[in-house]
Amino acid sequence: MKYLYTFLLALSFLVSKAQVEPLLEPEYWTIEKVVIDNDTTYADTNDNDEYEKLIIQETSSDLGYLEFIIFHANLDYDNVNQSFDMVDVLVSFEDVPEGITEAGLLLINAFFVDEEDYAKNPFTYDFREEEDKIYLDITNGEGDVATFWTSTLSTPSFEEIAFSFYPNPVKDRLHLESPHEEIQNIEIFDMNGKRVLQSNFSIQTYVEVGHLARGVYMLKVDTKKGSATKKLVKE
Repeated sequence: MKYLYTFLLALSFLVSKAQVEPLLEPEYWTIEKVVIDNDTTYADTNDNDEYEKLIIQETSSDLGYLEFIIFHANLDYDNVNQSFDMVDVLVSFEDVPEGITEAGLLLINAFFVDEEDYAKNPFTYDFREEEDKIYLDITNGEGDVATFWTSTLSTPSFEEIAFSFYPNPVKDRLHLESPHEEIQNIEIFDMNGKRVLQSNFSIQTYVEVGHLARGVYMLKVDTKKGSATKKLVKE
C-alpha cells in the first residue's frame, strides 16, 4: 500500500441544456492523451469499454478538489494566472481497478508526481474550443502535458442559440446579440466555476464588466431554446 500527498486543478465549465455550462458541481473531463518527455500516449477504453475521466470540483474561491480513478487531491490555485499547486494528495494503490489504461497509469504515476512521489508543481492550465468540444490542457512543472475534453453540444439546436459579443478582450462595456433567439439572461463565471456576474437581459444590449479583474472568464447566455457558453477575456 502506498500513499502520497500533493496534486492539481482545472477549472471550469461544462454541459447543460443545449450547450456548455461552467463547472459549479463535480464534472467530468475525458482523457485524450498524455505527453511525457515528448512521448505521446493516446487514451484508450478500459475493460468496461469506457474512457477514463477526470473529476473536478470547486470547494472555495481559491481551493478545489480533483479525482482520477484512485487519485484524490486538494488544489490550491490562482485562476488569474491559470496555475495551481497540488496539496493533500491521496493515492489508494490497493484500489487500482483491473483494466486501467496505459494513459491512466501514466497520469497517476508519471504526470502528477515524480519517482519519489512529489507533485510536479507548479501546474498551469488552458482551455480551447474546437468544433463541438472544449479541451483542457494541463501542463506540469516539467513541461509534460495532459489533454482532456468535454462536449459543447447536447442537442442539434446549437446554431439556434448562437450568439456574438464584442469587444473581446473587453475593458468596460460588453455588447451581446443573438441572430436567432432573444437573450434572456447572462452569467459570467471565472475559471474556477464561481459566478461573478448575473444580469437579466430583456432590455439592454450590453453589460458593464469594468469591475471584473483581468483574466479569462466563461460567458453564459440563456435563451428559450437553451444555453451557450463562450470564453471571454477581461483586460
